[in-house]
Amino acid sequence: MRLGWGRSQPALTPSADDVLAMVRAARPDAEVRRVAPVEGGLANTNLRVELGDGPVLLRLYQHDATQAEKEAALAARLHGGDVPVARFFHVGQHENYRFALVEWVAGQRLETLLPGMADDARARVGENVGRTLAAIHAVRFGQQGFLDAKLEVATPLDGGPAFFVEFLKASFVDGAGRELLGPALADAAMAYARANRDLRWPGPATLAHCDFNGSNILMRGEEVAAVIDWEFAMSARGDMDFGNLERNHPEAAFLDGVVRGYRAAGGELPENWRIIARLTDLMAWADLLQRPNLHPGVAQSARDAIRKTISAA
Repeated sequence: MRLGWGRSQPALTPSADDVLAMVRAARPDAEVRRVAPVEGGLANTNLRVELGDGPVLLRLYQHDATQAEKEAALAARLHGGDVPVARFFHVGQHENYRFALVEWVAGQRLETLLPGMADDARARVGENVGRTLAAIHAVRFGQQGFLDAKLEVATPLDGGPAFFVEFLKASFVDGAGRELLGPALADAAMAYARANRDLRWPGPATLAHCDFNGSNILMRGEEVAAVIDWEFAMSARGDMDFGNLERNHPEAAFLDGVVRGYRAAGGELPENWRIIARLTDLMAWADLLQRPNLHPGVAQSARDAIRKTISAA
């Protein structure tokens, strides 16, 4: 789904002295041998920094610098459990750079692994991804909303039918989404949302990655090596992650495996999970279409996905 997407702003290019200063904030005696950009990631800049004792990841925050502490807190909470994550060594500020020094996790992005696999292998991978997602959703909160650096819900969200429709309306009727989609498709999306507004995912509020797809899932063979890039994580419900996953990886063998792994690990899925997940994914598109400097490829993907969603109703 992200094919053809580009960055909304250029990647950062810190000088060698800047990189060394950021690395030495956590590793005072470190010697930087090589720096190279990391593929993937459209909102921030990630650099692989080779040190004498191995690589680390230097993460430079562009989209929202305030998310650095939240990502570090989530990594600390999840590390050592059933959700494999990269450890954060340091979060800091150097000149105009808000940065984090993060453990380098070797692995292949799921989005590049799946296309060359046979269905039976895709199913096994899906089961492992499903188990990991169930472990993410096992982290519970008292209400839905945006998390602060202490992993508390700082901005509660209603999450009910009225909120859902109004959220879409802000983009598809009153905002940039209307022009980017075109009035006819925007109106059709709103009609679909209003007709299905009472379809809600059951259960308590849980941790949701909110960008859970093959760009942010690193694999080692058929096992999940790490789930990365947690800047959009919040307290929500499982449909947020299932909608994103289904949109980006619709292969039946893979998704069937995800469902088996999720349920086997204790995750609860409603029978109509696909419909609810697609419906909720409209919120992700509404949010994306409101962002400034949007790459044209994102708008085209939105049009394609929304047509598919409302035609599958």
